[in-house]
Amino acid sequence: MENNSLSKERLRLWLRMLRVTRQVESELRERLRTEHDSTLPRFDVMAALYASEGGAEDE
Repeated sequence: MENNSLSKERLRLWLRMLRVTRQVESELRERLRTEHDSTLPRFDVMAALYASEGGAEDE
């Protein structure tokens, strides 16, 4: 019975984390769109290009 209770608690935690992750991503997408006229995929590409050019090594 304890194992079942622990499994349910883990599932609830996982679902909570998923919900928060989605909320953060939604807020990030909205801010990129409204404040920078950009998208999350575009940001991902720019971040990958920056890292591949050694830009991340400067920090």
